[in-house]
Amino acid sequence: ASADIKQARLRLQEQERSYKTLVHSGKLALLKSEEQLKNIETKITTLQAELSQSKSQIKSLEFQLNQRVLAAPIEGIVFQSPIKSAGAVVQPGDTIVEIAPQGSFLSLRAQIAISESGSLREGMAVKMKFDAYPFQDYGVVEGTVIKISPTSKVTETEQGKVPTYDLEIKLNKTCMPTPKECIALRPGDTATAEVIVRQRRIMDLVLDPFKKLQQGGLEL
Repeated sequence: ASADIKQARLRLQEQERSYKTLVHSGKLALLKSEEQLKNIETKITTLQAELSQSKSQIKSLEFQLNQRVLAAPIEGIVFQSPIKSAGAVVQPGDTIVEIAPQGSFLSLRAQIAISESGSLREGMAVKMKFDAYPFQDYGVVEGTVIKISPTSKVTETEQGKVPTYDLEIKLNKTCMPTPKECIALRPGDTATAEVIVRQRRIMDLVLDPFKKLQQGGLEL
């Protein structure tokens, strides 16, 4: 019996050591898990801060992009821009581009010297010779003066600076007829316009010099 008690005590001591070892291991595992959890929480906090910073950068870049992009209020074709070089400074109220609205009628913008505008009126007929289509081969395009600017401006010409009025001329057709097809006129095409101040019969043109001759001489 004494031997059995001794053996039982030995087993108890062994069980107590095993128990203490398990408890110690459990504590170590718990401490390790808590440390890992703290590391994970720290990483999550860092990633959240980086994500927030990235979102702020994206908003800032989108704002800068929107400040650099101009959205046209209408659909059409850009046919003229006063800005000729990158980096040009634009002031409030400056014209950036001019757009021909899609589906609108074509019109020609022209200038006429004040010295030649005495008989000019809205509604007068106009004949236009387009630079890209020699009138000897393609003829002229007819139109009508629909607007005359109320104020004058100074225009640079080959003869120097000349006071002029701006005109807007509506074209009667939007293409240049050829034997094979009608070539569409494009915004930005240039032309020379001749306003028909008055119309006279061929007979009048023939008789007019004789009338002047009968009145006392013909001026050449």
